[in-house]
Amino acid sequence: LDPKLGMPRDWDVFAFAGIPWAVGLAWFWAHAVSERPALRPFGPLAAGLGLLVLVPRLLVLGDPHLAVHPFAAYLHLDQKKSRNSRLLLVNYYEENGRQDLADAEVDRWNQDYPERRFLVAGIEARNRGDIDESIRWNRLALAENPQYFDAYNNLADGLLLQSRPQEAEPLLRIALAINPGEVDVIANLGTALYMLGDPAGAKREWSRARALRPDGYYVNRNLARMAQGEGDRDTYEMLLGEAAVSPQAHADIVAEWGDILSGRGFDEQARQAYAEALRRGLAEPRRGELLARFPDLAPPPDSTQAP
Repeated sequence: LDPKLGMPRDWDVFAFAGIPWAVGLAWFWAHAVSERPALRPFGPLAAGLGLLVLVPRLLVLGDPHLAVHPFAAYLHLDQKKSRNSRLLLVNYYEENGRQDLADAEVDRWNQDYPERRFLVAGIEARNRGDIDESIRWNRLALAENPQYFDAYNNLADGLLLQSRPQEAEPLLRIALAINPGEVDVIANLGTALYMLGDPAGAKREWSRARALRPDGYYVNRNLARMAQGEGDRDTYEMLLGEAAVSPQAHADIVAEWGDILSGRGFDEQARQAYAEALRRGLAEPRRGELLARFPDLAPPPDSTQAP
């Protein structure tokens, strides 16, 4: 069975084993009724009872606001198989404007599963720049829950930061086997393949990630660099422009987009891009070059931010 399905989906999978029995019983019933007419009333009675059970469930599951309650009950009744399904409930609450319920569910999630606490500790360590500590926390998370795709991805991310793609690639493939559509995992796999000397594989994975999330900064930036290296100027400019408008865009990418706009004759848009690059903390010597050209773009001292 797929390790991430959770209890309700597992029941559906197991139900397939009952189909041959149901067909056999129906065939037996049809022959028994033909030989014993006294059994005929029990057929409509069984069908009626089945509808009494089925119709209310169909009504509940057909309304998301009602269906969420039995789904939450499944998660809390079968915590072991529902580890990775909690995110669906959190996303549902957030999409419907119930951030209070989403936060409460996240707190319960962290309490119910120690691997969640390990994962969060790993993220905090990475944000501090302590990659070794981040790797250690993610290994602890996987020791607690070997099916935790987030921990596989975060562990692989730390290994990539340490230039260890040989170790990262198999972890990312495990994460994709557990959650095939996870964009961050696909993007990291592309990075691992690129570091391993497989640019074609990297391009394939990054393109797949971009198809799932067209506004992803790192994927667009990486594909832009590949297009630039291949001499495909139009694709390079298109992808770099999409990367530059991302909130995650680094200052040098925004400034590079300004150069493209300036070369196209869009001087005002180029000035705006340069101003944004300076605001995001563009490094020297590029910062000095821009300020020499546009002294009026110098941001106030307290407005700069790290990219």
